[in-house]
Amino acid sequence: MMFSDERKQFARFVFSMVGCAMLVCSFVLFLAVISYNHDSYYNLSPKDTRMATAPDPRIIVVAGSSGAMDIDSQMIYDKTHYNPVNMGSSAGLGLRFMFASIDSRLHAGDTILYLMEEQVIQQPYYGDGAALLDTLQANPQYIPTGATPHGIVVMVRHLPNWMQEKANALCLRSGLPFCAQPKPLSVLLYSKHNFNIYGDTISTVAGDAHLTTAEVLTNDAGQIGDRGADPQTLSYLAHTIQNLQTRGVHVLVVWPPLAQSVYDANPTRAAARETQVENELGTSILVGTISTFVMPDTEFLDTSSHLTDQGRKEYTAKLLPLLMSRLKKQ
Repeated sequence: MMFSDERKQFARFVFSMVGCAMLVCSFVLFLAVISYNHDSYYNLSPKDTRMATAPDPRIIVVAGSSGAMDIDSQMIYDKTHYNPVNMGSSAGLGLRFMFASIDSRLHAGDTILYLMEEQVIQQPYYGDGAALLDTLQANPQYIPTGATPHGIVVMVRHLPNWMQEKANALCLRSGLPFCAQPKPLSVLLYSKHNFNIYGDTISTVAGDAHLTTAEVLTNDAGQIGDRGADPQTLSYLAHTIQNLQTRGVHVLVVWPPLAQSVYDANPTRAAARETQVENELGTSILVGTISTFVMPDTEFLDTSSHLTDQGRKEYTAKLLPLLMSRLKKQ
């Protein structure tokens, strides 16, 4: 009987310890919800400050991470004498957030340079729930009065999908051993402390680090999708551009860099994508073609949509003559 009592006491002890461990884990996850790393690239405050203070005339880069990583704003300033504002951040934010976050600070005469990223135009225009939540938590100035970040995300995305993504993100943030995963190189590149005065993200990776052709071909970020752009997203973009133009804001649409091996493997998809975009937006605001901005595989850094420092300069050098020609016509 005594042995049975001891077993019961031991079982209670084990259950108590398991319960305590679950409480600790829950508390850690709760802290992960309410505490966000404001050094992350989702903190757009340096870019927002630049948007508020940059003098006219201005070129405003609107994009996901291709804008942040692939544009050399100093080269643009040196050649055009327009003041660059690089608002590039994350494709997951979606078109609606990208344009809404700059809307109140736009001036008549501004030129928006929008990078037509595949990740953006294949997803719904309201973007990815987890990315949007992170940004709103780090940038409360973008939250409408009386609204909450959670409420906004729930409104724009089906809850089950969002909950799954959020659970994964929380698990990684918690630091728990079973959640540990190797951090991609991107995480190291996106600290707000690596923004230059224009908002470009400057790589801290030394040497000649770059992807191999095999890595370029298997990386999801820089591929041309086989299902086409989301029609509602393209329609939303066309409507947004039209509204901006009526306010005296010029909009130019440029293709982001594409790896040579990806282009060679998908010439038909590339042509189809150009046709789809041209049919929706027209050709007058498009700068170059997809093939104009094809880059060597070795110029891509951690994904097949992020360029090395040398690749950034080469891409911007391809862009500048076309951009300057358009600016002269405005």
